[in-house]
Amino acid sequence: MGTILVVEDNELIMRSIELSLIREGYEVVTATNGAEACEWLDITRFDLVITDILMPISDGMAVLKHIKKDAAKSNLGIIVISSTSRERAILEAFDLGADDYISKPVLPAELAVRVRKVLGTKAVEQELSEHGDS
Repeated sequence: MGTILVVEDNELIMRSIELSLIREGYEVVTATNGAEACEWLDITRFDLVITDILMPISDGMAVLKHIKKDAAKSNLGIIVISSTSRERAILEAFDLGADDYISKPVLPAELAVRVRKVLGTKAVEQELSEHGDS
């Protein structure tokens, strides 16, 4: 179904998201901060990244900037999750390429729907770009 990178510093939230996605049939890789996520992004192909915004060491914005600077990752789906209600941070995440935003706590059913939506949209975009090139 797809490979998803989950970036979350709270172990309990990360495991909850991971188990929810595995139940939906996705392969899941986890990272506890932005620096670790960027390392994974450099060595593995993902279909979607789900990242928290506020994390120690390196935050979710660093992950988004890392993705944005690599043209090969232009079709990567991105969902940002956060407990922050700071509008500026949320808008910055969208400016950096986020496709969706979910407030914590993350509900498994909502997550499943949003993941399918983002992956479906990315698949259509990919198909259109491939047909546009031929």
